[in-house]
Amino acid sequence: MERLTRSEQESTQSKSPSGWDGGAPAPTIRARVHPGWFIAIPTVLMAFVAFLPILSNDFVDRDDPENFLENRNFRGLGPDQIRWAFITFHHGVYQPLSWLIFEAQYAAWGLDPRGYHLISLLLHTVSMAVLYVLTVTLIRLCLPALAWRRPWALHLGTGLVVTAFAVHPLRTEVVAWASCQPYLTCALFSMLSVLAYLRSHTDRSVRVGWSIASWLFLAAALLSKAVAVSLPIVLVILDLYPLRRLGDRTERRGWASAWGVWLEKLAFLGLSVPFMAAAIRAKEVDHVTILAGPDGLASRIAQACYGACFYLVKTFLPIGITAYYPRPEPLDWMQGFYLASGIAVAGLSVMSFLMRRRWPGVLAAWASYLVILSPNSGLVRAGREIAADRYSYIAMMGLAVLLAAALCLLLAVGRGTRRVASWLTLASLCVIVGLTFLSWRQCRIWHDTVALWSNVWAHDRSGAPDVPTDMGRVLINHGQYSEAIHHLTKAIRIDPNFAPAYLNMGRALTEQGRLDEAIVYLTKAVRLDPKSAWSHANLGSTLGRKGRIDEAIASTLEAIRLKPDFVEARTNLGMCLGVQGRFDEAIAQFTGALRINPGYDPARRGLAAARQAKNPGDVGR
Repeated sequence: MERLTRSEQESTQSKSPSGWDGGAPAPTIRARVHPGWFIAIPTVLMAFVAFLPILSNDFVDRDDPENFLENRNFRGLGPDQIRWAFITFHHGVYQPLSWLIFEAQYAAWGLDPRGYHLISLLLHTVSMAVLYVLTVTLIRLCLPALAWRRPWALHLGTGLVVTAFAVHPLRTEVVAWASCQPYLTCALFSMLSVLAYLRSHTDRSVRVGWSIASWLFLAAALLSKAVAVSLPIVLVILDLYPLRRLGDRTERRGWASAWGVWLEKLAFLGLSVPFMAAAIRAKEVDHVTILAGPDGLASRIAQACYGACFYLVKTFLPIGITAYYPRPEPLDWMQGFYLASGIAVAGLSVMSFLMRRRWPGVLAAWASYLVILSPNSGLVRAGREIAADRYSYIAMMGLAVLLAAALCLLLAVGRGTRRVASWLTLASLCVIVGLTFLSWRQCRIWHDTVALWSNVWAHDRSGAPDVPTDMGRVLINHGQYSEAIHHLTKAIRIDPNFAPAYLNMGRALTEQGRLDEAIVYLTKAVRLDPKSAWSHANLGSTLGRKGRIDEAIASTLEAIRLKPDFVEARTNLGMCLGVQGRFDEAIAQFTGALRINPGYDPARRGLAAARQAKNPGDVGR
């Protein structure tokens, strides 16, 4: 960013220790009590108030059952749970610190969803306080004259923009979805790492200590969520601007300084690379292939450009926000909106580069946005979503700093400054109130599973099979089998090779007693996705109900092979073995199921029945 005017800058440099021109060493960032805290406090309170409705929300049937309700490994803070947190790739992610935090929450309030939502809300609130401090720090470095001559504009502009960011409905998914809590801890530690890094290069007296702190905060961010792997590149961007630690190529001294900067990044890069490898390894269960796939590289680039534009559009036009945006299969990158997204991203990138001398902050903010977004942009596919609100949480922070700097300049510059500032503040407050209202309404969407997927269904225009399949699954879980079959039929018509639709159709037909039809669909599900333990288990259960015990045992054994801790499959296997009179083997399966989940009643009843059948006279055992 540029200073206010050349004359103001010159007078500021002569009078103020903060009058830093871009070529001089950066000023020391000193903590001091400032009236700006009176703006920071309402910002933090609004971040808390905007998402208060989530405290009455339940877990939702989107990863929450697998992560909490059905996952016994995280329950407690004993040695086994701590060890599990560091070795598990549960549900395709590696996030040991996040699991430790979840384990502490379980130790505090068990499976009460209100506790998990409260922690998410508090993490979001603290993160917004840190974002406020980080934004003020960066604007002071970019606009030292403004910070010295118009401190009220600096804090007011920052407070208004950070508050708008904090209460925006795009933040709802991260705050309201319990399984998304790791993004909050990752964001918090990432910002602390950047703050420590800035301090290490603006206060020479404590450089080593703050550098170590920055590295440790990065480690904490990576242990929370692998999305922080791009942070070392963000630090390089900060070295370019506003720190200006990478010298001019024409200067011999500049080259020497640049080598030191690059060598310094090896410590951060050496930390990120193993976590990047762990993230890829964890995603193997979801069949992720880097820069490859049925659609090819062009479609993945188109998805990445679409996502980059998607979050910008939703930021300034927050309508149609929902929990799931399915990716069309196949994605035709020649369609108009994908081509338009690619042109927009290329145009903004070129424009930012051409403006780099007059407005270097624009290029820095845009580059950091694309860099942070890249791991979840679609270049490496980790799911069937074309975009997700949660991916914008960290990525949009750099652009929030840019908007804050722009608002600070508008508040401070021009004739009739007080009048302009009053109107800008009033307009900003109206925007904040409107965004808060939208977020309150968005929180109700996450209240329970039916509300969530009903909203997704109402907003779906993708033509992908995911949404009708998930809607059918939710209806099955609520006993509405006919309605579920209607949605699943539509999913199969959209994509005749979509295995989850066949799996859920088989479940619905089984519950209706239409076993022969169910077996046909479940067999197709197994053929389409032979690595799905749930498909094998459901086929085995249905075959068992049909009396085809040998086939049921074979299918259920395959489910257990794929998922050794599959309690339901072990219980069904025990029942099939009991039907064949193999009571010792049945008892072993029921016992194994109860060892995994001591509170699973079907296994407990099956064990009692098998023992009684084996020893009819020993009813009490």
